Amino acid sequence: MKKERRNILLLSIIITVVVFFSFIMQYNAYRGNLESLGRLSLESYQNQMRNMREMTMNSTELILKEIIATPDVEKIMFDALKADGTSRVFYKNELKKIMMSRYLPNLSDRYRAIIFHLADGTTLYAIDEFGEYEDIGTDKVLMELVNRSEKAIYGYEDDRAFGGMRYLYPIVYEDEYVGAIEFCITSFQQYLEMRENVYCTCAQIISSEYLDNKTSTVDWDEYQPSPVDGYFLDKNFAEAILNEPNLDWIETTGEDQKEEILSQVPKHKDFVVSERIGGRYFSLIFLSFSTVDGEHVGYDIFFDEHEQAGYIYQVFLSNSALLLILWILVLTTLTSVQHNREVQQKLSGKDHLTQVGNRSKLDEAFARESHRVDRYGGVLSMIIFDIDDFKKINDQHGHLAGDKILKEVSALINKTIRSTDILVRWGGDEFIILLPGITLEQARRVAVKIQGKVANYVPSVKGLDMVFISVGSSEYKMGEKIDTMVQRADREMYLNKQNKDERYDKTFI
Repeated sequence: MKKERRNILLLSIIITVVVFFSFIMQYNAYRGNLESLGRLSLESYQNQMRNMREMTMNSTELILKEIIATPDVEKIMFDALKADGTSRVFYKNELKKIMMSRYLPNLSDRYRAIIFHLADGTTLYAIDEFGEYEDIGTDKVLMELVNRSEKAIYGYEDDRAFGGMRYLYPIVYEDEYVGAIEFCITSFQQYLEMRENVYCTCAQIISSEYLDNKTSTVDWDEYQPSPVDGYFLDKNFAEAILNEPNLDWIETTGEDQKEEILSQVPKHKDFVVSERIGGRYFSLIFLSFSTVDGEHVGYDIFFDEHEQAGYIYQVFLSNSALLLILWILVLTTLTSVQHNREVQQKLSGKDHLTQVGNRSKLDEAFARESHRVDRYGGVLSMIIFDIDDFKKINDQHGHLAGDKILKEVSALINKTIRSTDILVRWGGDEFIILLPGITLEQARRVAVKIQGKVANYVPSVKGLDMVFISVGSSEYKMGEKIDTMVQRADREMYLNKQNKDERYDKTFI
């Protein structure tokens, strides 16, 4: 029975391990699917932003080319470059007339500033949403880059901290590079374009390190801290998105996701973090953007909800529930089978290994025989015995050999005792013989007899020459319980085991 229980326990452990690893696989698949959604979102928004900026770039380039192609613009820039400071005022006014009449009314809502740079690094004409302004200087390195590449250059403003993209296009007159025209787009205009083209909650944060480097030009009243440490929001931008949903993401997201965000942000690379918030599934997409010279400025952030992630989660829950139900059903079935076997074993009154009586059989026989003695008189005795060094037999020859010895010894003794005697397996390698009508002295003689029988038999286990047993006896006292009778016999067996070399001469045997 113990062996069957061990087998059932081992099978239960194996099933539990299989179910556990199946759950881990299901969970990893679930997380993998969410990560795949996140990666797809990242790629999607990278493509959308790339396309949006390319569209803006292309449309801006068309306008820049159109302005440059306007009669007299290239010539004005050439003449201004050759003129001295006083004479340049004339060319500035000429350029202003062209811009005011043809372009500024239509461009002022889209572009923050329009600037004409001369190749010597000075500004010929500059106008923004507040009006004209004086020479602001020009990044000569950038101008040289425009000159060499002969194409439009764009990126975040690298010499001011107003926040926005700048687009420059070279101006060439009779094969001589004379300057460039620059358009600037504000962060807020970028936000409007993102809202128009991307269709989701979005935000933009700017690095405090970047702003610190622009201390001389930064108006800190125009910025406020963002939810990400070390980054700020442009106030105009923040006010525009104040009523946007999901902007409390840094507060509602889990600790692991917060740590991931804060660990990824310093890398200045695009990344995505996925999270389940309030039963809904989102990806936070962070797209890094830089100056023309490649200096990190901040992140465009998109808050993307995944409706299909809910389905993925439901599949995960369903599969997990099925695994749990299957696990419970299998364990319940195994437990029920084992219980039914034990019940049947008890009802049959037989030990399944040795085929002698079991404890249930002993309890039944003792109740019957003790009642007879109590009512009608007579005697009732008991012999208890176990196999010497049985653990050693198991260790050296294996448990199958041990089982074989138990069966052989019990069969031998069952043939030796009377048909009215009851032999039962008490547990492990311990057996009890109930002897109705036998006194204690007679029981001790029977014990000596069975000791001799066992000592003289040759075991069938290869390498094992002899088997010995230790015995003890007790006689029933009126009204006592079976456990008390067993304890007295067990004490005598212990003394017998301690004096095994001389036990045949002892009077208690």
